[in-house]
Amino acid sequence: MKKGKQELYVKDDNELNAVLLNTALKAPHCNVNAEAHAAGVRARDVGSQVRGSARDHQALVTRYDDRLLEQLIYMPVVSPDDFDRSTGCVAGRTI
Repeated sequence: MKKGKQELYVKDDNELNAVLLNTALKAPHCNVNAEAHAAGVRARDVGSQVRGSARDHQALVTRYDDRLLEQLIYMPVVSPDDFDRSTGCVAGRTI
């Protein structure tokens, strides 16, 4: 990637996407005031999480059927407190 006289070499698409997102958020119109700067930081964090989720999804698709992964979206959230320690099953829920 070249910007002015500076050249930046990126090793893969993930790094390229991160650089492009950071470049867009550093644009002058994105940092008008402190509130806009905070929104830019939050947008960068969300963008990072989305890229991480997409990367994780791609890794899982190579191992599991895509229909199974899609149905996991609709499963209820399970925490360690939901498990019955004596049986190792989820207590009070039908899965």
